[in-house]
Amino acid sequence: MSEQVTQYYCKIDPIKTGEKIKSYIDRSNIQIKDLARMMSVSQQAVYKWICGESLPSLENIVLLSSILNVPLDDLIVKSTIYAYEVEDIYIREDQNEYLYKTVF
Repeated sequence: MSEQVTQYYCKIDPIKTGEKIKSYIDRSNIQIKDLARMMSVSQQAVYKWICGESLPSLENIVLLSSILNVPLDDLIVKSTIYAYEVEDIYIREDQNEYLYKTVF
């Protein structure tokens, strides 16, 4: 018999996260083509992050934090925290919607 537990999930807002990334890139005076080269990603990938079309991988968020010299938490904008009473834990990844298990 499984007991019910409260699970917390956090949705990362790709639009607001992209705006944050853009503002830090602008402050750093790094060209997008140079940033893409330093990160070994395409310029198109960086533009997608900035426009909120996609989110950088965890590894790329950590790398951005280091290159732009900003705290990791400042790059990620969380829009909503969900709490559910569930018996089984499911972490979903829908198209363009990322839900991450968060421990509080």
